[in-house]
Amino acid sequence: MPLDVTVGPCRVIEIKDPEKIKVSELEKHNIKKGERLLLKTRNSPKVYISENFVEDYVYLDVQGAQYLVSRGIILFGLDNITIGSFKEQDNLGRTHQILLGGGIYILEDCALADVPPGEYDLLCLPLLMWNGDAGPCRAILRPLK
Repeated sequence: MPLDVTVGPCRVIEIKDPEKIKVSELEKHNIKKGERLLLKTRNSPKVYISENFVEDYVYLDVQGAQYLVSRGIILFGLDNITIGSFKEQDNLGRTHQILLGGGIYILEDCALADVPPGEYDLLCLPLLMWNGDAGPCRAILRPLK
């Protein structure tokens, strides 16, 4: 994961749909090529304060993933441990494959409960994992003035 993808201007968008992230809601946000996007949903802070896995979470649908690729973003983050739905196994794998295949890096489990929508500077430092396909990172947001 190149640092020029994980360090730089970023936008936090709040998603209102209580079930999934759809094209119809993404279109409202004028997403531009090269953007880093973090999506805040009703998952924040619900999934963090629960002692058990929260099965009812907001996820990215397949058409939403395809739309993000068509917009040319470089990073997609979500406030849940995965971007796909574990209840829809096809969705779970396909959303990851679509984004990664489209050159979009994924940042999962973003703690956005106290982060208002807006423009930020993202400082995300992923740990190098030998032959890994995922790994932990330290990520912070600084408001842009």
